[in-house]
Amino acid sequence: MEKINVIFIGGSGRSGSTVITKIINYWRGFIGLNEVCYLWRYGLDKNYPISNGELFKESTFWKDVLLKVFPNGTIPRNQIDFFSHPNLVGLKNIVRHLLSEMGTDSDTASYIKNIEQLYISIAEVSKAKYIVDSSKTPDYAHFLSSIDRLNIYFIHLVRDPRGVAYSWNKKFRRNDTRGEAVSMTSFKWVESTLRWIKWNIGCELIKRRKGVKYLRVRYEDFVQDPINILGEMTSFVGLDKNFPKDYFTEFGFINKHDAEDISVWGNPHVRNSEGAIKVKGDDQWMKEYSFRKKLMVMLLTFPLLLRYNYSLFPTQKSI
Repeated sequence: MEKINVIFIGGSGRSGSTVITKIINYWRGFIGLNEVCYLWRYGLDKNYPISNGELFKESTFWKDVLLKVFPNGTIPRNQIDFFSHPNLVGLKNIVRHLLSEMGTDSDTASYIKNIEQLYISIAEVSKAKYIVDSSKTPDYAHFLSSIDRLNIYFIHLVRDPRGVAYSWNKKFRRNDTRGEAVSMTSFKWVESTLRWIKWNIGCELIKRRKGVKYLRVRYEDFVQDPINILGEMTSFVGLDKNFPKDYFTEFGFINKHDAEDISVWGNPHVRNSEGAIKVKGDDQWMKEYSFRKKLMVMLLTFPLLLRYNYSLFPTQKSI
């Protein structure tokens, strides 16, 4: 039975996954859906608009997908509630996953079956050869990695934790909730740094999963040379390294094939943007983040900073 190719982008939030997914969504044979794990909470439960402006429940694409998952048209409330918390989905099973064992209780089996069918249905309805899911959370990735029909290409996206902490500290409202006042999630530096450590260690553990293919890339390298890093990604999934060049012009990455953007969740300012995509660096934290906070983040994360080849005391030239 043919497996479904899933390119899963994992790592800490505020690391550039939305822009990478949006660029890849322009490519023929790919569908970039950003944070699929939030389909249940923000799609089915909240009915927020998808990237093209349609309300989730009015989207022909998602109607067709979900009808294949739940043929009777009824989606059990307990499944919506369960999958609305993707970290808990993974944590419930992560120990079993690392031991290569799956639970046999009926609820777990039902959840696994429906998630498996979700990705199969996305592939069938979209006709895409590769599904790009930038849900990021390693717990959810561990959950997916135990589904036999999914061929997981795991891209571990890393960004300097000082830039991540600075970004998480920003406060602004979302522009994709149809008038409902919803702010972007924000964290103070301690919480965002601890999340960065936990999620990146969780991503490292993915390498232990049998059958999961793993590639680590740095956000800073992507910003400096997007063609080369995207080429590494296409080579990683078995395609020509020069594939991304076909979609790049002086204006940025373009949508040559009028690919529809139907993603459910992600950074709204990137996800809902239109036209060519220009990759721009975000190094405001170098000047605007206080030395004290940068130092504290560095002290908490320095083993991983060194592992990921970051300078402990960077300058703008060194990133």
